[in-house]
Amino acid sequence: MIGESLSLGLVGFGFSLLLVWASRRFAVQVDERVEEVRGMLPGSNCGACGFKGCEDYARALVSNPELLDRCRVLTAPERARMASYLKVHLSPQVEWAVAARACAGGSKPRFRYQGERSCLAASLLQGGPTVCRYACLGLGDCERACPFGAIKMVGGLPEINWKKCRGCGICVRVCPRGVLRLIPRNSKVLVDCNSPEPGKVVVASCTRGCIKCRLCEKNCPTGAIKFVGERISIDPVLCTGCGKCVEVCPRKVIKWAQPLQLVPIQVPA
Repeated sequence: MIGESLSLGLVGFGFSLLLVWASRRFAVQVDERVEEVRGMLPGSNCGACGFKGCEDYARALVSNPELLDRCRVLTAPERARMASYLKVHLSPQVEWAVAARACAGGSKPRFRYQGERSCLAASLLQGGPTVCRYACLGLGDCERACPFGAIKMVGGLPEINWKKCRGCGICVRVCPRGVLRLIPRNSKVLVDCNSPEPGKVVVASCTRGCIKCRLCEKNCPTGAIKFVGERISIDPVLCTGCGKCVEVCPRKVIKWAQPLQLVPIQVPA
């Protein structure tokens, strides 16, 4: 009996030695810096940096700190802290962006949609239930996708809280109609229409869309407004915020970016 117990003990001891050897032989070396950097990242795993998530991005940053500028979600103090840890110079050229809506609603309906409450699903059904093929479908895919709770559906349209928005771009990617876009955080005016259709088509399909009268372009004193195809493009560098475009737009498609006045701009030098 004692011999059997001794034999089992020796076998167990042998296996324990084998396990210790195997754990050391095949151990995965973890770079402590990766864990440190991962802890400094926001953890939203939005993919805006081009990596699968914050874990992969942290590994890439340890290998190449110059990739720090890729993260649009970090606040200015967070970026400064990471730059100090990684010993890398901050680029002043980072574009600080927020999401903005480019639709005011008003599209005439084609049919009554009664399917799954998903913009993507609705858009796949005969092209969507709105006459305007570029109108917001109002079913909240963007609201559900936002990792920061910055989007709320109000009256069938997404309202974006620019205090919470980090400019990750997830909402832009999930919108099947391209209604949401990223704009510079210091933008002074917004364009509330997404349609590239000619004016007569817009008039027939929507009560609020841009009719391409080009009064905004003609009256802009700095040349900040240009039409690219049939869409309005505003150069935020040239725009002085004089408000002439807001004043002359007959459908009020161009609006003040008033919420931006509530967001402190903290761009590192």
